[in-house]
Amino acid sequence: MKKKKKKGERSESCEETPQVQRRALGMLAALSGCVVSLDCVPHARSEEGLALEPEIQQQLQQQEEATTTTTTAATNEGEGDSPAVEVANTSSRVPRVYLDVDLDGASLGRIGIELDAIDKAPRGVGRFLELATGELSCMKAPALISGARFEYLDEISIRSSGPSKTRLKATTQRCDESSSPDPRALLEKELAAQSRSHADGTLLVSIKVKEESSKAGAAPTGKLVARNGKLEMVPDTPRGDLMPLPPSGTSFVLTTVTQQSAIDAESLSKLKELDETYLIVGSVVEGEDVLMKLKELPYNKSNEDSLFFKAGKSSGDKRALVAERGFNRPFAKIVISDSGRV
Repeated sequence: MKKKKKKGERSESCEETPQVQRRALGMLAALSGCVVSLDCVPHARSEEGLALEPEIQQQLQQQEEATTTTTTAATNEGEGDSPAVEVANTSSRVPRVYLDVDLDGASLGRIGIELDAIDKAPRGVGRFLELATGELSCMKAPALISGARFEYLDEISIRSSGPSKTRLKATTQRCDESSSPDPRALLEKELAAQSRSHADGTLLVSIKVKEESSKAGAAPTGKLVARNGKLEMVPDTPRGDLMPLPPSGTSFVLTTVTQQSAIDAESLSKLKELDETYLIVGSVVEGEDVLMKLKELPYNKSNEDSLFFKAGKSSGDKRALVAERGFNRPFAKIVISDSGRV
């Protein structure tokens, strides 16, 4: 016959329960607010319960304060916009991206770019974000300009043609073809409404959205070969898949001007020329030293002021057009090894 336990007497299993475990059970019962009928749970009438009561009260008080804080925060959020929410919204409207640059296979450094507010040039800023992050409207892809090169240098800027044509056809062009209205028309509209000039700012970032009027339709369709000791231009049949794509915001330029007062007349003229075809989307805020190192690199100087070049170009000599493609090309290999959102 089972022995009946007297009031206030502990069971044998309780005596075997470690004291630390009994204390934990007591705190759990008090914090949860549940009625727990366990012999080993300390209560006010037991010796352990009297010792634990202050600790339990402290835990309950902390839990109550935390609940009150959470409720107050939720109430404030419903009544109006909190400063924290406002800061988050502002940050999302002014995105930042980075470009990691390699020089001849070795890491040169990182360039940080702060883009303009989304509502300032929505299509232009969105296009550069697509290039740097791969976050396209119709798909998620790797960073499009990862692996692209800076192919042109001059006194005021460094320029990149952006992703390869094959990559563009597989990504941004596919999204553009499925979108409405024409994204190129939207980019050109933002360019026409652009109120800033490249000559008014420093370390600006802009994308090419329109072809220069002097170069429209002037893409060479032949190749230079050597025959009988002479160089000859051999024409080939134009193929649509080999012809360059029209500007759609995938080529971009970073200006290297750091002080407006130091700009000479020739550089000022070149900066103003960018206004005709390039849409400003942001500025460099980190890695100015990297830009200056790139600016100082040697490159193939332009020979467009030569009388021989002018004569050849005006007469339609294909060799002049081929030579022009080599102007302002750096001798070193400058590659964007990685890019993304900060």
